[in-house]
Amino acid sequence: MKFLLIVLYDAGVYHSPKSFLTFNKALQYKEIILKTHAIFTGSELLSGQTLNSNILSLGRKWTEMGWKLESSSIIPDDPQLIKKALTLSLENHELTIICGGLGATSDDITRRSVAEALKLKINYSEKIRAELEEFMAKRQRIPQEQWLKNQSEHIESAKLLDNRTGLAHGQLIKYGSKLIALLPGPPSEFTPMLEQELVPLINSKRSFTQLNYIIAGETESSVERRCAEIKSEFPQVDYGFCAQPGIVKLSLRLPQNIDAKKITKLCEKSFPIEILSTPSLPEEILQLARQRNWTFASAESCTGGLVSSALTAIPGSSDVLAGAIVSYSCDWKNKYLKVKKSILNKFGAVSEECAHAMAEGLREKFKVECGVAITGIAGPGGGSDEKPVGLVYIASFIPNDILVEKCLFRGDRNLVRQHSVSHALNQLRLQINSHKFTR
Repeated sequence: MKFLLIVLYDAGVYHSPKSFLTFNKALQYKEIILKTHAIFTGSELLSGQTLNSNILSLGRKWTEMGWKLESSSIIPDDPQLIKKALTLSLENHELTIICGGLGATSDDITRRSVAEALKLKINYSEKIRAELEEFMAKRQRIPQEQWLKNQSEHIESAKLLDNRTGLAHGQLIKYGSKLIALLPGPPSEFTPMLEQELVPLINSKRSFTQLNYIIAGETESSVERRCAEIKSEFPQVDYGFCAQPGIVKLSLRLPQNIDAKKITKLCEKSFPIEILSTPSLPEEILQLARQRNWTFASAESCTGGLVSSALTAIPGSSDVLAGAIVSYSCDWKNKYLKVKKSILNKFGAVSEECAHAMAEGLREKFKVECGVAITGIAGPGGGSDEKPVGLVYIASFIPNDILVEKCLFRGDRNLVRQHSVSHALNQLRLQINSHKFTR
């Protein structure tokens, strides 16, 4: 996959209501090929003790950015194998990402293995050492000298990447025309460093414009089909699609000679109500509620609190989220949401009537302006011919309006629950947006 590496002298940002576009002005550039290979180190990844979730984060981010991860490999904690894997990657790829082995224990051997493979020196960073000493002092701990020394190592000429969630710094090494990035292994450190440090470094060098959209309520194939007009008019544009439950991330990479504003208008024409103005559905609901000074609550059965969990994962959500009820049993639906026993006996807990009554009870209990109620069969058991696994009724409400939708989701238990949450939030989003709004 090719892109243009440029030297930036100026950069401006154009903000669309429905997207964020970056325009780069360049005076110099040269063409390079960014073929990426990822090496994941750690014997625990091969023994089955640890799931390699970092490949998911990397693959999704590269797809989102419109880039291509060509291949990956898993290597045990063996210096010779790490050096061999790196040498092979350098022969065939322009960017090699090595994940893991940046700590200070005996099996953290990545830095020295890479330095030996590249015939580069290991240096010690006083800056890193000072940061580590300050970190330990705040926790009233005295670090061992050898630990400080090991953790302060970096490869000569490497650019240090800040670790905002841990202690091991990442490193970016320019080796001739190739790049090698060293990132920490724990997912809580790998993903933030990937997204907040490495990707911006690479992205700042591009000579193309990238448009990113979050499209809700559509499938990947539907999004691709609805991009037909754009593809027909602008065949030079590269497209990337990344599907997740309830949303599709659409990335468009534009050459410099294409007007991004024209593409933006076509996208907004193709997806008039589907494009989010925020990075996620929970953030979209919070924003819409804040604009109206509304509060939100949820009543959940088969999703077991996933809606409220999604909202509380967003910092500052307490000004919108009033509360939540997980009413898993019929008794709790009756006791806390005032769902009549006659409804439960006649229609069952998984029914349009029950979802509607749950929404009514929720609104009355919390005195909120908007919210969702979910009841369904997530599986794997509990289904029947009349009510199969994956059947979910979702009620959403705003002032003077309760909407109930019947859904049938495919997949295992977790996937049904995830789809239910995404659908519920998107259903409420559309309902709010259709409501006449005056400040």
